[in-house]
This record gives sequence, C-alpha cells and structure tokens, in this order.
Amino acid sequence: MSNKIKYEPELKEQIIRLHLEEGRTIKSLTEEYHLGKGTLRYWLTQRSKECQTNENIQQENASYAEINRLRKELAEVKKENEFCEKNHVQQSMSRAGCPYDNAPMERFYNTFKNEFYYLYSFTSDAELDQKTLEFIYGKYNHKRPYTHNGGRTPHAARYAA
Repeated sequence: MSNKIKYEPELKEQIIRLHLEEGRTIKSLTEEYHLGKGTLRYWLTQRSKECQTNENIQQENASYAEINRLRKELAEVKKENEFCEKNHVQQSMSRAGCPYDNAPMERFYNTFKNEFYYLYSFTSDAELDQKTLEFIYGKYNHKRPYTHNGGRTPHAARYAA
C-alpha cells in the first residue's frame, strides 16, 4: 500500500502560484501546507515540463517572472526614496522626451571629470569628498569664468542683479 498523499489540483496550482507569483520560498510553502519533502520541487519540475508544450503555461510563467521583476524594482525604488528622504535629498526629474533638461548637469559632469577627477588620485573616500567640495565651491563656482555668463563665475552671475 502506498503512503502517497493525493493533493487536489486546485491546491497544487495555488501553491505553485504562491511560489512563482509571490516569490515565496519552497521551504516556507512546504512547511505551511505540510507537504512531503520534495513534493513542491516535483510539482515545479512537472510544470516546467508542461511549460515546454503548453503556450498558456509559458505565458503565465512569463507573467509571474515579470511580476517578480517589477516587485524587486519597486523595492529598490522604495529604498532609494527612503535614502533620499533620510538624507534630505530632493529628486528632480527631467521631462519625458526632453534631453535638454539635463544638459547643464551633463556639462558640469564633463568639466568635473576633465578638470578634476581624472587629474588626481585619492587615498580615501574622505579625501575625495573634501577635494570635491574644494573644487566645486572653490574653483568651479568662485574662480572659473564662463563665456555664457559674460566672463563671470557662476557665483558672480547668480548674484549679479
């Protein structure tokens, strides 16, 4: 006589969905539903074999994978937003389809890299931070004139009234 437990197809599908759609672990589902050791892995292997011939299952699996990818991406965005909020950083986004919104920042990064970052080496993050502040607030904003500012520094142009 066999000790195999018969599971309803609906229960199998529900548990497989929890794993594929919600990303629940095999271990947690096995414990929660009191499945035999290896049962869920077997079901997933069977589903994988079915997936090779059944387009509906292929589409379902692709949907589950996309949902999991989007959940991970959302979690990352939430972490970034929490970091910005915690550190009093205000995010600013360009308008969609308007590359010119970012042109001033790209110009600054070009100058920063070519006139500072590529020219020096740093022994620590603290030294890099200090030297970066000195470059931006010292040379870049107060000493370096710009033709588009009429030959004035950014600081002078900003406060010229």
